[in-house]
Amino acid sequence: MVSAASSAIAEDFDKKSFMGYFMFLMKGSGVISRYVNGACCVNISHINRMKMVTIFSIISFVGIALASENTQDVNYFYIALVSSIFMGVA
Repeated sequence: MVSAASSAIAEDFDKKSFMGYFMFLMKGSGVISRYVNGACCVNISHINRMKMVTIFSIISFVGIALASENTQDVNYFYIALVSSIFMGVA
């Protein structure tokens, strides 16, 4: 969903050249979080991991929604980029 919205968000903020950052940040943070998950989070229960994934997904969707509603302020574009990181971690 975030990758599908990235083109429209970048266009709304007149930052089409930054659209690739959404995928780069989302995939890059996903790779790092998978490594950390496999190396460090082995002792964390699956229920707690699912709670964390849910929280990160909610934060991501709320951030994307806020950015979509506030296209006049460029700072919200960067909030959308940070939100893509949360989705990658989730």
